[in-house]
Amino acid sequence: MTLCDYLTKDRLKCITIVLASSMIISINNGIMYVPGIYVPYWREEMNASRFELDFIGSLQMGFAFCQGLGIGMLYMSAVVAVTTNFDEKRPIAMGIVTCGTGLGVSSMSFFIPLLLKKTGWRSSMYILSGLSICLALFGACLISRKNQKHRSSSTYFTDVLPRGIFEDVQLPVQLYGSTRELNSAIKLTDLVDVRYGHHLLGNLGSYFYMTQINQIHLKDLRKKKKALSLLIIPEYDLYLAGMLLLSCVFIVPFIFIYDWLTIKGFSANQISIVLLMNGVFGGFSRLLIGFVSNMKCSKVVIILLFCLGISGILSISCTYFNEPWQYAIYSAIDGICCGAYSVLQPLVLVEILSRDHITQGLGILLFVCGLGYLFGVPILAMVYDQWKSYELCYRICGIVCLIASGLVFTMWMLSYRKVRLEIAELKLKQNLERSYQLYGRRQTDSSTSTIQLKDIE
Repeated sequence: MTLCDYLTKDRLKCITIVLASSMIISINNGIMYVPGIYVPYWREEMNASRFELDFIGSLQMGFAFCQGLGIGMLYMSAVVAVTTNFDEKRPIAMGIVTCGTGLGVSSMSFFIPLLLKKTGWRSSMYILSGLSICLALFGACLISRKNQKHRSSSTYFTDVLPRGIFEDVQLPVQLYGSTRELNSAIKLTDLVDVRYGHHLLGNLGSYFYMTQINQIHLKDLRKKKKALSLLIIPEYDLYLAGMLLLSCVFIVPFIFIYDWLTIKGFSANQISIVLLMNGVFGGFSRLLIGFVSNMKCSKVVIILLFCLGISGILSISCTYFNEPWQYAIYSAIDGICCGAYSVLQPLVLVEILSRDHITQGLGILLFVCGLGYLFGVPILAMVYDQWKSYELCYRICGIVCLIASGLVFTMWMLSYRKVRLEIAELKLKQNLERSYQLYGRRQTDSSTSTIQLKDIE
């Protein structure tokens, strides 16, 4: 197989979507994490409080103004493009795409301090503006693949009831190839003697069963037309609440750590290494979590719960660290947890909602997370201005993260119970189908034996 044979048009579109989405998220998140590095320079020149300076950064990351709106729309477009264009390899593709966060954070945390020393913070803003313009080029590469629709012998039964009792039913002409072969193989007089209750497509119970299934299908279609119908799903509401709390404290440790370590007396090189560890291990964890999530035995909700718990405990325990290597280890583990959160957030949403609701559900989720990014950092900045303690801010972040993990755990318990009920219902339907099929075979055997007895007589 040559390279041209392997790189078909469909594969090229997949590769283009993955690379473009990865670059969008890389530049987006790299710019989003920058304000924490700029805060000491802004505070020295503008003589402003921590709340005022962090509110500028939050507006940049939220959905309120131009850049925040553009970042949010680009991020949503990149995630939706990967979610809707990949089925089997979706976790791997999501892991590769979210690796851009680690690339952007590690590169920005390394190069921005160098630019600030050589050019100043005003001139470095022009470079960030040039990178933002490049996002338009990558956004133009998000071309969706065409959905391939496969025709089936029965467009009704396969859509309403897959694996149903009528999935393999075919007309006699389809079985024999022509009406001539049908007439030569079956006697018309034998068909007259078949019992009236034995229909060609099954028995009367199967007909009523299919009628009820059709009504359920129509009810589902009516539910899809209702606006904001997702908010009545308790699992989705709990997940939204957990992600809102998590987004309020998700970026705070990285934003505050530069100024916090500066106050502790660490050098700029030591702080850059700490930030670099977060970006490198964050990118590695995104790729690793993508491969792990693609395994059949993996449970994305359990992995998310584990990472949330570890992140909350670390945010509380890091307030007792004193050495640079301790903060480097903390930054690396925090980057792994943040990377897992970035990959697993849309994957957990796919398990909660159906495919038709993914775009709407992801839009609401990103809007809620945008509100958390908007208000989380300024609120904790007010805490710092009031008590002048970064340790208190980090402890609050840890407690909120643990509360978010509790909400996600409650959501998982509800969804697990729902899945068990669906499995029991599916088994009941399969047993009913087997009983209907067995009853039909008995009716066919009895009618065949009756016809044979008549022929013998």
